[in-house]
Amino acid sequence: MQQTKYVQLLNVIEEMGKDIKPTYAGNKNSAERLRRAIASARVL
Repeated sequence: MQQTKYVQLLNVIEEMGKDIKPTYAGNKNSAERLRRAIASARVL
């Protein structure tokens, strides 16, 4: 089943939410995942 861009964007935003708090706590891996998610959202 093919997802629409809107559904894909919602999924990216949901994943981003999981990395925001650890990023504020200084987790570098979460910060990198957050950067990649933002770049992915921009493409959509």
